[in-house]
Amino acid sequence: MQKSLPLAALLVAVSWAGMVSHANAALIDATLISVGQNSNRYGYLAWSRPSDTSTWSLDVVDGTAVQTGGTFSVQDWIAWGYTMTGATLGNFAPTATSWACIEGTLGATILAHICGQYGFGANGINDSVYTPTATGATVTLSGDDVYVGPPRTLENTLGLMSLTVVDGAPAGFQNYCLSSAVGTHTGPYPEYAPESPVNYCHQPGGNSAYSTPGYSFLFQTVVPAPPAIWLLGTALTSLCGRRWLRSREKVAEVPA
Repeated sequence: MQKSLPLAALLVAVSWAGMVSHANAALIDATLISVGQNSNRYGYLAWSRPSDTSTWSLDVVDGTAVQTGGTFSVQDWIAWGYTMTGATLGNFAPTATSWACIEGTLGATILAHICGQYGFGANGINDSVYTPTATGATVTLSGDDVYVGPPRTLENTLGLMSLTVVDGAPAGFQNYCLSSAVGTHTGPYPEYAPESPVNYCHQPGGNSAYSTPGYSFLFQTVVPAPPAIWLLGTALTSLCGRRWLRSREKVAEVPA
């Protein structure tokens, strides 16, 4: 008759399985809750996502967010917005299958191109061309338009983002903030003290974070039961089953 697994050996096996599971951590499904912009003057400003169909996964060990499907689409008030597909974001130069900055209505009012970062000049007409790609962007200046700064790209918009565990999720869930903002700023408003990273993704009941300019994504995941717990449950069930069978066999051996 086969002997049951000793309890000490069972616990060692469960502990080993838990360590292996952590070492081989994989992407987990995540729901994108909100997206916003961080400022050293206004704190956190939420962006609208009426056309966003993106789906995401997180690697919480490497601090990486992977866009697994759909089209990400976000709009900042009336200034500008952007779309992207197949993006991978984290503490590195981001990548994407496609990325495009979408001009809002503010630029035409202030005689400037927000995405291209150039002014229209004295004639008040947009004579130039801004061309975004998945890897960068170019501006071809024409007429009397004036260069203001580097055009908006995927990298200078969503580069070097750090993933932080934050509070605010209901039971059984966990929130993560992926943000390019940091807790100090060198802007013209030193009276605003920098906030903790947990506030970079503004949440109900929380405070807006005054920080360096940046962008923040709030994700939510389901908290899975540790694999070791499932293994322990299966092993204990097997152990109890074996003991029950042995007790039945002993009863069967008793003479009538």
